[in-house]
Amino acid sequence: VIARASAEAARSVEKKDFISADVSDALSLTDALEQAVALKGPLSSVALFQRYRGDEDSWEGELRCSLAGAKNVCEAAPQY
Repeated sequence: VIARASAEAARSVEKKDFISADVSDALSLTDALEQAVALKGPLSSVALFQRYRGDEDSWEGELRCSLAGAKNVCEAAPQY
């Protein structure tokens, strides 16, 4: 699981299976994917379940999270 929240905040996920990153930030995502591959091996599939939960403008935040985040994952994941 890759999410912006901390592992402590994601109580339903074991800390060893959790990586904190912002998928709307390409560099943060790349680092997270490298950590995931180091822990679990090459990616075989990706599922996106993102939702903007910030305090900024909700429209801009949703576009950055849903669209930019999905684009970043789709472009980066095949390399891993």
